[in-house]
Amino acid sequence: MYDYMAGNPDAPNFDHREKMKDTITQMLGAGAVNVELTDGQLEIAIDNAVSNYRAWSSASKEEAFLHLKMFDSQSVYVLPTEVEIVHKIYRYGNGYLSSGQGSATDPFSLAFTNSYVLQSARNAGGYDLATYDFSFQYQELVARMFGRDIIFQFNPVTKKLVLDRDIRGNEEVLIHVFQNLPEPMLFQKQQSYPWLRDWALSEAMIMLGRNRNKFATLPGPQGTFSMDGQQMLADGQQLQQELKERLRKYEDGSQPLGMIIG
Repeated sequence: MYDYMAGNPDAPNFDHREKMKDTITQMLGAGAVNVELTDGQLEIAIDNAVSNYRAWSSASKEEAFLHLKMFDSQSVYVLPTEVEIVHKIYRYGNGYLSSGQGSATDPFSLAFTNSYVLQSARNAGGYDLATYDFSFQYQELVARMFGRDIIFQFNPVTKKLVLDRDIRGNEEVLIHVFQNLPEPMLFQKQQSYPWLRDWALSEAMIMLGRNRNKFATLPGPQGTFSMDGQQMLADGQQLQQELKERLRKYEDGSQPLGMIIG
């Protein structure tokens, strides 16, 4: 039988996995009956729950911005292991690529900033929100046409970010990413924890059912009796179907798909 030592859930070093193991075994009847599951099997059940939730639910991701220091002639960088998607690389400033001196100056956006934004701002009544919006649309076009935007490739397995250009000089950029929430945070969230607990329970039920199916009947003092392995297997598989349906209905707090026009 699995033995769990309780602790304070709010403590920084609290082991949420150990707490979930105890919860699963108690839901399977530990204390009243013998639960034939090893600690390793419980770890597998929790691993599968976390892996499936991260693969199927957007609520397991968070949007973040990371600072990256780029160096001269270096085009390959390794990002943290929790990063799953790199959306865009932002460069600092409106008219400068880095320090704003020599070859680091972007003449197109710099000239536009001086001509339209600064000059218009000095003229009373000559600058409004529409002009401001048009100016930055122009800058976005110039960025795409003349290489201010950085084209890149990201490998979510190796976490390597490859820049498709030769970096000239040191520069600090901002990377817009989507990364996995830390596992302890998933166990603490009110919407994700019930799903993780129930999926780990379903995995444990399936493993326990397979174990008991190996001995369908056992001898007893009043004859043979049947094990509930087959019923445990069916209940575990049914629970997994219900949990998948919960994700389809976004009951875990994940964001539904937005409207696509065009």
